[in-house]
Amino acid sequence: MRREAGVKRGLWALAARPLRCYRRSMSFIPLLGQISGDAVIHSLIYLIVIGVVFWLLWWLLAYIALPEPFAKVGRVILAVAAVVVLINILLGIAGHPIFRW
Repeated sequence: MRREAGVKRGLWALAARPLRCYRRSMSFIPLLGQISGDAVIHSLIYLIVIGVVFWLLWWLLAYIALPEPFAKVGRVILAVAAVVVLINILLGIAGHPIFRW
């Protein structure tokens, strides 16, 4: 009999848990309040400029027609650099950039 009562209490606790988890999941709202619109606009402009620069470099690698091993190495290095810059921009919006320029 006691075990059944414990199971019922356990089921009741499980039924009440989604409300507590929902309240905890709303804890990201203060982070959104710390990100200013001005920082997002500057990061967006910076992202567009850097994107155009990387696109031009990618086009230049195809235009100068390097031999295949060198062209592939250049594209890989360019792609890795673009991903690192993108991650740095996104972390910079949150206030924790990898590199400070």
